[in-house]
Amino acid sequence: MTLNPSSVKALVRTSKSLRGKASWYCKAGVSVCHHSYPPGSMVAAACGKLRAAMGPHWRGRYVDVMNNQSGKRVVVKLVDWCGSKDKTIDLYWEPMRRLGGSGVLNVTVRW
Repeated sequence: MTLNPSSVKALVRTSKSLRGKASWYCKAGVSVCHHSYPPGSMVAAACGKLRAAMGPHWRGRYVDVMNNQSGKRVVVKLVDWCGSKDKTIDLYWEPMRRLGGSGVLNVTVRW
């Protein structure tokens, strides 16, 4: 899934945000991926805090994720859920890589 910069503003509302931790999953040959999205996709799983903040219609929405230390940003589609009580979002490996991370990052998620 590739988004051009002009379409990002139309997909993501930035009036609401949540700060928290981001982790990753779905690295080819290393961890499990969602059945409908191949490795490299710009998708993520919403953890409990994010699902609660966004309400019942979170799945399929696009969110802007910013690395709070570097300021790097990505837009991902929420396609799965994450059971973590401590984290906010679980990113596919590609968006995590683009944010400059390889473990857990402090992020701000906007929608």
